Amino acid sequence: MADVSLNDLLSFGSKIQKRIETGELTRSDKDFNPLLNKAIDDLSVAHERVETIGLFSRNEDIEEVATSDLKFMLVPAVLGNLLFQLMEGDRLTNLMRSKEYLIIYLQRCYDYAITTEPPVVSESSEGAGLAPPTPPVAVQHKKTIQQLSAERDKKMAKYRSKKELEKKLKEVTSLIDSAPSTHAVDEEILRDHTLTSIKLWEHESRDCIGTISQEIQLLSMRPPTGATPPVAEAPPKPRPSQKPLVITREMLKGNVFGAGYPSLPSMTVEEFYDKTYKEQIERQQQENTNKTAAHASHEEVEEKELTEEEEQEKLRKEREFDDYKDDHRRGWGNRKNMG
Repeated sequence: MADVSLNDLLSFGSKIQKRIETGELTRSDKDFNPLLNKAIDDLSVAHERVETIGLFSRNEDIEEVATSDLKFMLVPAVLGNLLFQLMEGDRLTNLMRSKEYLIIYLQRCYDYAITTEPPVVSESSEGAGLAPPTPPVAVQHKKTIQQLSAERDKKMAKYRSKKELEKKLKEVTSLIDSAPSTHAVDEEILRDHTLTSIKLWEHESRDCIGTISQEIQLLSMRPPTGATPPVAEAPPKPRPSQKPLVITREMLKGNVFGAGYPSLPSMTVEEFYDKTYKEQIERQQQENTNKTAAHASHEEVEEKELTEEEEQEKLRKEREFDDYKDDHRRGWGNRKNMG
């Protein structure tokens, strides 16, 4: 693989990742695992080369990186994403490797000021690859309305930013695709395309790390392979049927905290944010429509008032003319020098 260029290694890995993302390559395909493992191997070699030659440094700004080298910043992000897709072998090891590469990518984005949010990992979870434990429900309920609202606004802002980056990436990609060749594309357009991809992958990596941390926690609580299964207890003797006792307090508590809770989730978190975002857009459009209608109504009232004033003025002139005709009969003009 030494004769394969760094550009070809990244290109093949990115191509496989894109095919998986779009659904062109699925787990049901017989060549899914071979292609996935080949892409992971290529990107692993690419990552080692990038680190060996010191292509990126914490002592430089993003403007100092050449446009042709900028795309290689994506290597750990794509590699971490593909490792997350890998189900062969030890799943826990794959997840920890995936999280490690994604954190490397986020740290690089932070070093180059692409993002102001560092990849925070707790000390207890850094070595084991575990995410910090979720606070108890009682602690979560102590959050004020302002805190919950601030968290919701922050998530909505991230969601809007991600959607804007996706839209911009499509526009720049269409410009590049419409060019007769890659050499004919302006360097600023190519650089803008790569930077937009880097920013979008920063969002994707944070979302992926959250999912990985949750799965790692679940796997860490799973009993080790080969553990002795618990001995099945003898079935209890049947008791005579009795009327069940229902404690109202426990019944209400169960309804609130999940036992028999009547409402089930009807949408995913992303669908909820998408719905909320669309409602905000519709609300703004409705407000603009109401303002336009109010302005038009105001102009109509003014026009109506002006019409009434004109009618009053016309009526006044007609009355004055009638009075004038009463005081000046027809033929009462200058009769001097008439026979």
